[in-house]
Amino acid sequence: MFQNAQNFTNTGGEINAVGRDYIKIIYNVPNTSSSDQIPPLTPLQSPSDFFTGRDRYLQALKVHFSPKLDSERKKFLLYGMGGIGKTQICLKFIEQYGKKWFSDIFWVDASSEHTIELCLRQIAQKHTVDESTLSAESGLEWISCRSDWLLVFDNADGGYQVVEKFIPPGNGGSILITSRDKGAHLEVTEMGEEEAIVLLLKAAMIDNNSNVAMTAQKLVAALGCIPLAIDQAGAYVQSCSCGLDYYLALFIKHRAKLMSDKEFNGASLYQYSTYGTWDISIAEIRHRAEGESIPQRLEAESALILLNIFAFLHHDNISGEIFEKAALNFMAKRDEVTNSLPQSISLLDSKMLFLKDDGNWDALQFQAGIKLLISFSLIRGNGGMYSIHPLIQTWSRDRIPEGNILNCCKKSRSLLACSVKLDYEEDNYRFCTLLAPHIKRNDEYAAQWISDEQYCDDQNEIFGFVFDRVGDWNEAEKLYSASLHAREAWLGRDDLDTIHAMHSLASMYRNQGKWIEAESLEVQVMELRMERLGALHPDTLSAMNNLALTYRDRGKWMEAEILQVKVMELRKEKLGALHLDTLRAMNNLAFTYTYQGKWMEAESLQVKVMELRTEKLGALHPHTLNTMSNLAVTYSDQGKWMEAESLQLKVMEGRTEKLGALHPDTLTAMSNLAVTYRGQGKWMDTESLQVKVMELRKEKLGAFHPHTLTAMSNLAVTYGDQRKWMEAESLQVKVMELRKEKIGALHPDTLIAMNNLALTYSNQGKWMEAESLQVKVMELRMGKLEALHPDTLSAMKSLQVKVIELRKERLGALHPDTLVAMNNLAVTYSDQGKWLEAESLQVKVMELRKEKLGALHPDTLSAMNNLAVTYSNQGKWMESESLQVKVMELRKEKLGALHLDTISAMNNLAITYSDQGKWMEAEILQVKVMELRKEKLGALHPDTLSAMNNLALTYSDQGKWMEAESLQVKVMELRKEELGVLHPDTLSAMGNLAFTYRDQGKQIKAKELLETSINGMQQVLGTDHPTTIYYNQVLTNSTWHAEGKAPKNTIKNALHKVVNQIRSKVKAKRG
Repeated sequence: MFQNAQNFTNTGGEINAVGRDYIKIIYNVPNTSSSDQIPPLTPLQSPSDFFTGRDRYLQALKVHFSPKLDSERKKFLLYGMGGIGKTQICLKFIEQYGKKWFSDIFWVDASSEHTIELCLRQIAQKHTVDESTLSAESGLEWISCRSDWLLVFDNADGGYQVVEKFIPPGNGGSILITSRDKGAHLEVTEMGEEEAIVLLLKAAMIDNNSNVAMTAQKLVAALGCIPLAIDQAGAYVQSCSCGLDYYLALFIKHRAKLMSDKEFNGASLYQYSTYGTWDISIAEIRHRAEGESIPQRLEAESALILLNIFAFLHHDNISGEIFEKAALNFMAKRDEVTNSLPQSISLLDSKMLFLKDDGNWDALQFQAGIKLLISFSLIRGNGGMYSIHPLIQTWSRDRIPEGNILNCCKKSRSLLACSVKLDYEEDNYRFCTLLAPHIKRNDEYAAQWISDEQYCDDQNEIFGFVFDRVGDWNEAEKLYSASLHAREAWLGRDDLDTIHAMHSLASMYRNQGKWIEAESLEVQVMELRMERLGALHPDTLSAMNNLALTYRDRGKWMEAEILQVKVMELRKEKLGALHLDTLRAMNNLAFTYTYQGKWMEAESLQVKVMELRTEKLGALHPHTLNTMSNLAVTYSDQGKWMEAESLQLKVMEGRTEKLGALHPDTLTAMSNLAVTYRGQGKWMDTESLQVKVMELRKEKLGAFHPHTLTAMSNLAVTYGDQRKWMEAESLQVKVMELRKEKIGALHPDTLIAMNNLALTYSNQGKWMEAESLQVKVMELRMGKLEALHPDTLSAMKSLQVKVIELRKERLGALHPDTLVAMNNLAVTYSDQGKWLEAESLQVKVMELRKEKLGALHPDTLSAMNNLAVTYSNQGKWMESESLQVKVMELRKEKLGALHLDTISAMNNLAITYSDQGKWMEAEILQVKVMELRKEKLGALHPDTLSAMNNLALTYSDQGKWMEAESLQVKVMELRKEELGVLHPDTLSAMGNLAFTYRDQGKQIKAKELLETSINGMQQVLGTDHPTTIYYNQVLTNSTWHAEGKAPKNTIKNALHKVVNQIRSKVKAKRG
């Protein structure tokens, strides 16, 4: 628009702001003809006495207009909203540099052609004798004859087409333009907070001190840091001798009146109030809306419609996509009527939605309205996203007649609702994230003006869907609950739309871990749909499926399996074996099999689903890839790492090709592959992939999305696997804080994050921090979920007996969580040396798991293993050995000889052999474990290195020092290479080798290596960590003899103490 003007754009809030803006009309110009008396040219006024800041803009003007060798004309445009300080910046610049750089300075009121002509005639009148030649042209001619002049066109809101008629001929001089219309430009934005406070206190003539700082901060924020508004507020305070607190309270109650009052015009003597500056703009837009030019009229009408809508949205990130989607959905929905209650589309029309006669969205007309609002600096635009200054937004609401404001608010709300399509299959997270702030802000306005009787029925459900998609389940629950209550009142409990609202609310309960409430509602939904629609209706089967999922979440696997088998069979009968819903039912049943450890059944079903989906949908269809992903997880559960990795790579590549590298499902595939790498001990690959997933999810979904936080949590676990406690702790603190901020301190995911952090504290020996956090988790869960909730009980570590009783009462004696609590209490008894109590509980857990899950379930076998450890601790070697042999054989039968759990059972049995002095049997098994782990996991896997370490200890037990030393040196070197010198496992390997040196009488090497190990542990684990303390005790309490004279019994006892600690940790499991 303003060609060849300086091009410099700034929208950042870091600019030093301030100074008042006013559109100074130097002369009150009457409607006169050329023959009327021309008022004399008056002197240029000075800037406000309270001018503050604005250094960035003054510097830009200084650089641009500073004298240079070339004589080419310089042009510069300052643009911005009314009241932002453009005129004052120009006056300050002229005050600083006018006399130095310019021979003449001409100030022209450019608000219209008439005012420009008058100013130029005044210039001609002052500098020519012949009054018959007084005209704008003669004024321009006289200016062009001068050298080094500056011509300021102030308030050129009519655009360049007005100003260009009055540019002096020639190539000399300089031109400075202020406008609300942007062309090539330097944008003048609102003030920074500190500068705004300084201006306010100057204008109010109040000293800057701590007593007024807080109120001043609140007041400038309420005024949007707009210089004119701040100047006039200060003038009011000073004139009325009232305090800032008083004015702030008055502003909250009477904002519109104060912002429209011209009496208190501040030091700038500006003739318009803050609201008055924007009233000029809206008056011009309305004038165009009533004009004869059809394009201009349509443009202005569009601008007025948009301004009314923007008034009731969040002030930032208003996307044109909202309007386009609303228009398209309006056309699709207008013939649909879901129930007798009012719908959002009833409040909308084609004009408001920018719909053409053919039903398509009129993007050009929408952009025409946007462009006009931008030209008057009432809104800003950036890449299809628009924003409106909060105070302008407030003005735009205040100017709406009281009788129309309710209707405008409802229409904006309806537009938001109509922009959403209730499609759970569509990838609409990004759009929902964009929409959520506008819904929340509109809610605030709706609470003031819209009563319960005036609501639209579909809005609660639609907005609940939006918050569901972005993971704000608390907000979604409120909206779904409101939808259900309203429909119950208006339509009755048996209406299908009411039942659907019950279903949506039940889903929210399940997302929040409120399984009791979810189950109660889902039973009602299923029964009501059976009654209304029949047992074979798709919606009835969907209700049965949802209830089964809740059963599964509650550990009611038998009930879940029975329902899912029924759903699968009924869908086959009703829809056919190849129908997508049938395949989905088969997939869900496979998951339930997985939960029960029925991996063969799960694998068989998932292979079938994958093949059928490939046949039905194609190999790259998202549903096919989902099934492949699920099958890969089942392979992982069985330790089939190669098969799992192969499938997951295929899934990741397929999703990348089909959906793109940044699609959430692609990132999930990467995350699953990382888990498989982790299972194989490929820590570097795991960490690398998880870092990538985390960063990409941040980029795609944002730092607060649940999937992003899950990625951070997974990476923290991998750090923990590598004993990188500091990195793990740092991430887990961040996850916990972000979940508190995003979903609240009481959400189950937040409590899980707190619990994970507590475990990391515990692993570092930070017992006080761990205990404090676990107590807090317990208290929050009790407050949120009541004392009987499963998650509450898992937090009550010191009250495990009570946990068991409460879980029995709440969930039943056979519920998996009840059995976990009993198992954890048993391990605690073991830690305290209460062997009999531990044994009694573990026998009970084992028997109950057999009854609940079957003898071959992994949890049953884990219970048998834990009982065997307790037998060992009591010296009941025969009983321990008998159980461990059984565990090993059953795992071979269930999982296969090469499954990692089977190999672990062999390892545990070997330790029991060693405890009994059966070193030959132990050695044979440990050699086998080591070889199998090398083959299965690789030579560098931590479990392989642990197997080598255990074998070395058995060699040591037999006095095979050379073999022990050789293996331990290898373990230490490999851990150094794989994990680093300061990794806890590397330091532990050093300690073990030091004991072997000592046993061989290599005193100097033993002591040096043990000291190195201790120094490293102090750096990594801290001086208060139990392992550091124990190693220090060994170093301090041992008598270090000369080479070759080791006190065998002392060293042997110390070694066995370390070994037994390691073995107890390996064999006993919590949970």
